[in-house]
Amino acid sequence: MAEDVDYVTVVGARDWEKGLKEFKQRHAEVHRTLFNESVLTIKEIHVKFLRPDIALAHVLWETRGDVIPERKPRAPRAGIFIWVVEKRSGKWLIIASQNTENRTPAESQ
Repeated sequence: MAEDVDYVTVVGARDWEKGLKEFKQRHAEVHRTLFNESVLTIKEIHVKFLRPDIALAHVLWETRGDVIPERKPRAPRAGIFIWVVEKRSGKWLIIASQNTENRTPAESQ
């Protein structure tokens, strides 16, 4: 993650983390509670280069073992990250991320 990362969680814009410090604080908090027994599996990664030093990545994920209040505890979930990554000082860093969970229309209401 870049120092100036923007990360929008599956909760949406109300949980928009701005900067690495905020990202680390909020992720540490939810990994102590909601995700302390979860396992994340990356299923696929698709990369599209926009420039030699900037790319867009679609990252399909699955998780199980978490405890999300409005979901069945520890039930499997799936979704997709959209990452904008930039090569800085020879390292690829996430500068923006949007996390979207797969849900049926009934679950979204």
